[in-house]
Amino acid sequence: MAVENSVAGRSGMPALWIVLFVSAFVAGTATIQTAYAQTSGDAGDQRPANGVVELEDGALTQYLPEYFAQYSAINARDMLRWVPGIGDLARDTQGMQTDDKRGFGSGGDQVLINGKRMSGKSNTVWDALDRIQASQVARIEVIRGPISGLDVRSEGLIFNVVLKEGAEASGSWQIHAWTDGRGIWKADGMVSYSDTIGNVSYQASAKFRPYNPNNVLWREDTLSTPQGVPYEYRLDRRFDDNDEIEFTGKISMPVKTTGLANLNVRFAEVGFRSPRTIDRFAIDPLGAQSFIGTIVTDSVRDGFEMEVGGDIEIPWGKGKTNGRFIYTRKSFDELEFNIFEPVDADPYDTSSELTDQVAEELIFRAGYQWPLAEGHNLDVGGEVAFNSLDKTVALATNVDGELQPVDLGTPDSRVKEKRGELYATHFWSVSPTIALETALNMEYSNIGQKGTTVSESRSFFYAKPRVELRYTASPSGQLRVSLERTVGQLDFEDFVTNFVNDDDRLDAGNPDLVPEKSWLVEATYEHRLADDAGLISLKGFYERFDDFIAWIAVTDISQGVGNVGDARKFGLELTTSNRLGFVGLDNAVLDVTYTFQKTRMNEPFLGGRTYMPGEPNHRIKGTFRHDISSIGLSYWVDFEWYTNTRITFINLTGEASRHAGFRFFAQKKLFGGVSLWLNIRSINETTLRWRDYYAGNVASSDVAYSEFRKQWWNKEFIFGLRGVF
Repeated sequence: MAVENSVAGRSGMPALWIVLFVSAFVAGTATIQTAYAQTSGDAGDQRPANGVVELEDGALTQYLPEYFAQYSAINARDMLRWVPGIGDLARDTQGMQTDDKRGFGSGGDQVLINGKRMSGKSNTVWDALDRIQASQVARIEVIRGPISGLDVRSEGLIFNVVLKEGAEASGSWQIHAWTDGRGIWKADGMVSYSDTIGNVSYQASAKFRPYNPNNVLWREDTLSTPQGVPYEYRLDRRFDDNDEIEFTGKISMPVKTTGLANLNVRFAEVGFRSPRTIDRFAIDPLGAQSFIGTIVTDSVRDGFEMEVGGDIEIPWGKGKTNGRFIYTRKSFDELEFNIFEPVDADPYDTSSELTDQVAEELIFRAGYQWPLAEGHNLDVGGEVAFNSLDKTVALATNVDGELQPVDLGTPDSRVKEKRGELYATHFWSVSPTIALETALNMEYSNIGQKGTTVSESRSFFYAKPRVELRYTASPSGQLRVSLERTVGQLDFEDFVTNFVNDDDRLDAGNPDLVPEKSWLVEATYEHRLADDAGLISLKGFYERFDDFIAWIAVTDISQGVGNVGDARKFGLELTTSNRLGFVGLDNAVLDVTYTFQKTRMNEPFLGGRTYMPGEPNHRIKGTFRHDISSIGLSYWVDFEWYTNTRITFINLTGEASRHAGFRFFAQKKLFGGVSLWLNIRSINETTLRWRDYYAGNVASSDVAYSEFRKQWWNKEFIFGLRGVF
């Protein structure tokens, strides 16, 4: 298509920069010696019987292989689940790396490999940990104090997986079968292999279908008059079918004798199909139902994703230089058809939707770190980024028996952003118990948008200071206080009309959207229990937003994403991770996080102040894990619950509540390196929703009808085998 060709024709520039960077990467000849490695070397002869080593007055804790010997760990991710404080990070998710992250410098991952974060976004650290065998891990470290050289700005704990040097060739594989009990089965699989050729190590993997490739969603909608009299019932069934073929690779090569540089690649062909049927029934005044007809929907998406990333560090003078880059490209076409099959007439098309988009991102980051004096380290550098989105959308609806195009306002656009950032970070070890980190980032960006109905360009400049103080009162207690100015990453899709198929909604594009800014203050006290029995932490937070992003009225009859002015969020977060040996459950751990918060923002439709959409006042998340080493069995349960959330659009007001949801996992060692895997998902995951739909704008019209929705997912069972070779 035209959009595809317009981007492909310019792909030479990113490719050239990648070739140049990789050439420099391979040609490096200096020895890498990171400040981190100097700080956190192996425990050596200090290895205690329980495999836990305390260093730096409690600011660094090492968990050695002896510690994990009591558990049935297969890979590095299994091992992380047993580290106190890992909590939500070890859940069955993609981890912290997301596509909406603003470059490399504005945040940092809390899980590192060999002191480095992954030079990737869709190529996540969790995927990498799944491919690393437990036998390849030298230790896992928990870092509680700021350490120069990490290039990570995460508040709280940092978990570092350190691999053994010169590990032998090894591989891993897994194959799963998915079902929801309706007689439908889907399979997925992955194979990974790593080896060393000379001084160069590599890892390659291939994956067929994503883990948990499908899910089945059910909805029951009851429509009522403003007086509360039901007049229609709808039964909605949707089957999401995901397909994916993915190849990933990693090369680590020495620079002289002791250092390593990394290159990561990912290529994936992705597909998605979502057939859906909605059976409609009329309800008479006596409550009897009569069948009206069925809405049949078929949504198909096909696309391709590519990602290349790398990093390198080279000593220079008293310090070291470092470089990092990433290039991503994602393209897809999506088509949806809707047909109505009435009970007493021929079927007819009601609407069709088409989306065609290509997104690219290219980021370079370089810096220099050196010790200024005893206890002082300085990190300075810069980052440049180029982002673009080409998107075209089209909608046709039935008019007099034929599908006719609909005017969408902003049906197509090419959005481009150029961003440059300079940063300086100072690490100061004030005393053995006090560490201070101060930073200042200066950012300039330009966003341009061109399309059939829009052509404009805007520039922004932001200063983003950060201060963090850590006071280690004792080896078991630490206080962390931070103040930071943040700038959010815009989602370029909000600049163009969006089809929200999940809610049968059309959001207008908003070319006037500006980034969201905030001041964030956090204070956390963490107390570690004796004998590594767990930890308890309490965090207070306050965040003040400017240009807060939420839904607004883009026109008199349409809504979209926009800026609503100032907003507030404040609350407390209590986290506890406790071993349960005191109640007779040896090798069992319970992690629980409770969050209480209050939110306020300007109400864009009704005026006044209201809650942030989708933000509950109370939330509880947790994991119970138990390892029975005598029989090689591990199992754990994830759970989550939160209070009601509220939302207002241009033509409706609503509230939703969710039942507590659970997911069950079990892993049993069978023989050799083979284990049996079981995962039961969508246990009790039910949502209830109430909405009032208005005849026009909520601010000036009356309620036309009300809707009550019950929504749930089929329980999903994933069986499989996992092994090493």
